[in-house]
Amino acid sequence: MSGRRGLRVFVVTRRELLAAVLTAAFLTGLCLGALGTPARRVSAPPHSGPGYGIPRDQPVREVPSAGKAVALTVNVDWGNEELVQMLDVLDQHGVKATFFLTGRWAKLFPELAREIAARGHEIGNHGLSHAHPTQLGRDALVELIQGNVPVLREAAGVEPVPLFAPPYGEQDARVVRTAAELGHWTTLWTLDTIDWQEPPPETIVERVVPRARDGAIVLMHPKPQTVAALPRIIAGLREKGYRLVPLWQMMQSGPA
Repeated sequence: MSGRRGLRVFVVTRRELLAAVLTAAFLTGLCLGALGTPARRVSAPPHSGPGYGIPRDQPVREVPSAGKAVALTVNVDWGNEELVQMLDVLDQHGVKATFFLTGRWAKLFPELAREIAARGHEIGNHGLSHAHPTQLGRDALVELIQGNVPVLREAAGVEPVPLFAPPYGEQDARVVRTAAELGHWTTLWTLDTIDWQEPPPETIVERVVPRARDGAIVLMHPKPQTVAALPRIIAGLREKGYRLVPLWQMMQSGPA
């Protein structure tokens, strides 16, 4: 008897071979799934958080993601008596706003800066001075923006929100980029009352209420005509169903 064993020969048909290949592929897929093949990622915007996904590399003119909300903002470099009157009107109507202060004003009137914060309003950055941002070199622009932060913090007793309202509304790509590098969003407006020209209160109201839309930003200043118009602006916006919220708060959350 020989030491070699007989060889068995199996004949596999084409159909059986195809079935085996498909089965192997199926089992391989199951194994990979069991080993944790990464699932497809679905990105979704956050429901809240700094800036609510609003990029810092472009100026903020409105926040439509906020839904039926409007932000009242006040740029302050003058108008102390009118400022206190505006605070009183806002208190009477239970409205919080965002006050953008220059550093030079905050240094002169820290008690008013602290009063704004004490009444629950946001403190924003209007520049260390009221210089023209686009005319400044890099170092001077950084000082205009970042140099104002400790001044506002000291004067108001609170941390200012990371919003930069450039003096004169003057901005370009370089200004916006520099502000972003310093952690600020550059904010402008949707509706400008142009109250610094001292139009009648009725004109100020008409520049805001009929043109309001979701996420609008209203720009005002401490002027007597604005004080007179403010109650009607608040009432008119509320009649149209708008919530009145500070700007940074509006930027951090979606529709109510």
